[in-house]
Amino acid sequence: MVSKLLSILVEVIAPVIFIAGAGYLLQRRLDIDVRTLSRTNLYFLSPCLGFSAMVKAQVARQDLAGMAGVSILAVLVMLVLGWALTRVLRLERDRSSAMMIGLAFTNCGNYGLSICYFAFGDPGLALGTLYFIPSAVLTSSVGVLIASRGGGSRTWAEALRNALGLPLLYATALGLTANLAGWPVPEPLVKATDLAGKASVPVLLMVLGMQLTRAQLGKDWPTLALGTAVRLLIGPLVGVVLANAMHLSGVAWQVAVLQSAMPAAVTSVIITTEFHSAPEYASGMVLMTTLTSVLTLTLLMAWIT
Repeated sequence: MVSKLLSILVEVIAPVIFIAGAGYLLQRRLDIDVRTLSRTNLYFLSPCLGFSAMVKAQVARQDLAGMAGVSILAVLVMLVLGWALTRVLRLERDRSSAMMIGLAFTNCGNYGLSICYFAFGDPGLALGTLYFIPSAVLTSSVGVLIASRGGGSRTWAEALRNALGLPLLYATALGLTANLAGWPVPEPLVKATDLAGKASVPVLLMVLGMQLTRAQLGKDWPTLALGTAVRLLIGPLVGVVLANAMHLSGVAWQVAVLQSAMPAAVTSVIITTEFHSAPEYASGMVLMTTLTSVLTLTLLMAWIT
């Protein structure tokens, strides 16, 4: 058992920590423009990854629906749990929003896709992308609306337009449609998107490390610790229940559970900052869940594999 844990830590977790750590150190040393790097990934590299992964993927239709179902339902279940937890803790309105966002929306992009790729190769990356897409749409819509409670306002129509503006959504849908319909894709396009898509994973991890330089715990660490326990312990249990309910099996089941166990999404800091909804609290949640996940994900992968 110990050798298996060490193997997972070295072969799967260590590469993620190394790249994210490089991003952290570079940001502390060079003060890189993270927003430009992040937007380059969001609007070009990630869409290329989504298109390339879907074109090459061998995904059963049942797994396609199952992954999307687990992703959506996991967000909804964790939102309800987050709402209940904030009521028990009697958090202020802005911190309640930050807590709910941190619990419901996981880092299944920056962190999750990398872990799925290192653990399960191209099939894991394709399935992880199918999980990530619905989560990203919900983060950009429901997450924005929750964050807006802490300051400012935004309508459903505005949030929906924001979500539908993500090129990753359309690139993934196009690649999946071409795959399922058997459409021929020009070889130069396949090679170009595959090359750019491979750059997305390390860039995502570097952005994660860079954004962690802004995180802090402060006096909120007791409630953040409780939120971390819910995110990293209850989250994967919810994933197991939902993956079984969706009749997933094999790598699809493993990826669904793994993605549901990821730490709080870095985007939670971005949207809480935009709407003045306790961004320092959200950054603390990201920092604590990310650091703790090194242990919890190692143990989880030893169990599911």
